[in-house]
Amino acid sequence: MHSFFRICFISFILCLMGCQKITRTLEGSNYHQAINLKNDEKHTELKLLFSHNVNGETNPCGCRKFPLGGIPQIHGLIQNEKSSGAIVLIDSGDTFFPSSQIPKTMELSLSFIARQIASAMTQMGYMAMVPGDQDFALGADFLSEIAGQNSFKFLMTNASSSTRIPHIKSMMVKAGDKTLHLLGVTAPEVMQTAHKIFFSDPFLAIESEMKNILKRKAKEDLIILI
Repeated sequence: MHSFFRICFISFILCLMGCQKITRTLEGSNYHQAINLKNDEKHTELKLLFSHNVNGETNPCGCRKFPLGGIPQIHGLIQNEKSSGAIVLIDSGDTFFPSSQIPKTMELSLSFIARQIASAMTQMGYMAMVPGDQDFALGADFLSEIAGQNSFKFLMTNASSSTRIPHIKSMMVKAGDKTLHLLGVTAPEVMQTAHKIFFSDPFLAIESEMKNILKRKAKEDLIILI
């Protein structure tokens, strides 16, 4: 499947009722977000779609192996999936830039492309993104700018106290009588030295956040780690 995102799907068949709307509320603090998804009675699927390793590509590259790019194609695919039910769109990182270090001479052009990709993600209805090391190519201030200009959230379960990027540590997606709990971690060891301080130990962070989730988790809820 050639796509803008090398996209992968996970489908959950859930019983959903209501109209096709998304409402967002903050739960308790800025660290957690709750989203309610509703469908009409004819559509009973909830699909979790996640993308990764866009590497700053916006147009089809023409590669036969590991094809990248193609925002119009992936937009069409997403619209088609929406016709059969509600979808949850998540990006798992290394999206905005081709590498974690970019030449000074390309900062202007690559930052422009990164902003366009972020804007496209907002228009397509992405809810969250787990940043990777390549997304920090222009530093935390650039990602803070992206966060302020777009509707999707940075999902950073293992964000440290040094992180100044607006983010959430978990996301709860409700669909009818079912609930998905989403966590997103970034491995500190893959980060450039200057950016390692923005992340804590992922295992300790997951353990800590799981305690919060288990307080409100029902038996049939699903927990998904990205």
